[in-house]
Amino acid sequence: MTGSITPVEPGRMRNTWYPRQRAEYMTASTLQGLKPQTLVAERDFTFGLEPKEEPALAKPAEAEKPVEVKTTLLPPQVASEIIAASLPSHLVFYRTPISLPEVETPVPQPPSQPRRAASSAAAELDAASEPLPKPPKPQLVTIFGSVSIADIVESMKAVLAQAEEGARVVIGAEDITILEEEGEEWGVEGDRLKALGDFKVEVRVKGGDPVERIVSVKAQETDQR
Repeated sequence: MTGSITPVEPGRMRNTWYPRQRAEYMTASTLQGLKPQTLVAERDFTFGLEPKEEPALAKPAEAEKPVEVKTTLLPPQVASEIIAASLPSHLVFYRTPISLPEVETPVPQPPSQPRRAASSAAAELDAASEPLPKPPKPQLVTIFGSVSIADIVESMKAVLAQAEEGARVVIGAEDITILEEEGEEWGVEGDRLKALGDFKVEVRVKGGDPVERIVSVKAQETDQR
């Protein structure tokens, strides 16, 4: 005989459990044969109840594996060839000039007096011995703001993006060099162009051949009303 000793209401035992043979009456003689006298009978509240099915635990969602995107960089020599083939000879930027150059009116020189024939030979020798005059420095027109190397890089990237393989070319500010002499009189201050004119720059990706281009800074037309 197996089971639990459970006290229940008489009506439930008589009408439900006993007719269905789910429980038996425990007599005194049977109780004495089953347990020691010191054992206290306690009610089993789970007896006769249908076991509840525990909901299955949801399996933890597997973490999505990151998708590896492999990008192949172009060889430096190939990148240099694409830069040379894609960039135009001139990259044009428009800026507002601060002031326009003043045109100097040449002062007419009085006609020279004819020299004596005896001194003409000596004058020619003196003129030949004198050094040639230095060419005048170009008169610069400064601009509001500047054209920086970062501006030049963005312009080059926009042009390269239109080429078939140009979008794969990686260039940065460290790859651009201004080849003009630095100084305010030349319109170059560090990595910025500060005047109108044409400036030679060099593009050299690491490990590739240099490519030279001209950056033209032109006056931006303003509406005058």
